[in-house]
Amino acid sequence: MDRDGRSPAPSQGAALLGAGCVALLAACSSATTHHPTPTPAPPSPSLSAAPTAPSSPTATAALPVTSPTALVVPSGFSPESVTFISSQTGWVLGWYRCAEASSGCLALLRTVDAGHTWTAVRPPPAPVAIDYSKGVRQVRFADQRNGWAFGPDLWATHDGAAHWTHEGFATSAGNAEVSSLETSGGVVHAAVIGPSGVQLYSSPVATDSWSASATTIALGAGPVPQAQIVLHGSVGWAIEVDRTVVGGARLSNGRWVSWQPPCSSAGGFAALAAGTATQLVAACVEGTYTGPAQTVHVSFSSDGGASFRRVDTALPLTDAGAVTMSPSASTVIVGGGNQQGAVLLASYNAGASWTTVYRGGNSIVPDELGFTTTTQGVAIVSSGNTGHLLMTYDGGRHWQAVTFG
Repeated sequence: MDRDGRSPAPSQGAALLGAGCVALLAACSSATTHHPTPTPAPPSPSLSAAPTAPSSPTATAALPVTSPTALVVPSGFSPESVTFISSQTGWVLGWYRCAEASSGCLALLRTVDAGHTWTAVRPPPAPVAIDYSKGVRQVRFADQRNGWAFGPDLWATHDGAAHWTHEGFATSAGNAEVSSLETSGGVVHAAVIGPSGVQLYSSPVATDSWSASATTIALGAGPVPQAQIVLHGSVGWAIEVDRTVVGGARLSNGRWVSWQPPCSSAGGFAALAAGTATQLVAACVEGTYTGPAQTVHVSFSSDGGASFRRVDTALPLTDAGAVTMSPSASTVIVGGGNQQGAVLLASYNAGASWTTVYRGGNSIVPDELGFTTTTQGVAIVSSGNTGHLLMTYDGGRHWQAVTFG
């Protein structure tokens, strides 16, 4: 999501595969999305966002016009969100310039060979979410049949994207915004932002039987609240950020209960990820609204989020938008930015030291970031108005751009 604006990405985050995956796999979740400005924003294996203006499909004159009706990989496809249900099978949602809509048309691609080749499948008949007033920007799948496109609207498929159904959460003041959605263990959870706060909903993945939790998260005083859900097996965590961390909830024994999240006093954005049911990491942007200077620190938990240990040494970043932890909890990667542009930093020793594993030049902070297995991971970065999907097959030590076509 945009740090001081709308919810895009959370990067937050792609549904990940293993028990300790990020937003890339359906069974895990820790891909964080920290979108810096109102632009497009998945754990289940999905990725998350950054602190600068995210890419918006409005200014894309350089992209060729393609018909949205043909199920082919469109020329000029720009990925926005990614989700994997296994190391081999995943989907990426994005947009491309088309004659039918000035803001661009949605496209949904699928891979069955770990991202080496992609084919087009039917996207929901929804607009690209530009200003977050309507449309979708993110995608998650639980398995071959059950998936969701969301942010701020919600569309569901239960036949592998052959058909999509529009869903919504009504409030007394009108429709609410689906800010985050993740799936694990046969259940899908959604964080829905309405005028009175963040409401947490849950449903079996194969039905649209949403039930609201009695636990809600209050809104902050900032202009645009954003939520992030992180799942690992049957446990999970949710945080709400409105410029700073406002509150949180924890999923325990199938119920959401109130929880004190990390970074509450940091004075800036925060992103969360889980490697196992007990090992968590938080990337905290400190001092943004409290001063004296903006720095980035990580905090670790080994007790399921009951307590966090802050690493005193700041990361060599000016901002951060996403964090992920490998399913073995041996590797942590933070997506952030510095004067040289977007970077991915990796630590293999609980934050004691960091190695730059990707430099994105003038691209912005990663929108989504996550692991599918201990060796395979994904990230989405944006350059101008174009998104790029990155994948790693060696535990995050090297990242390469994915080509579609």
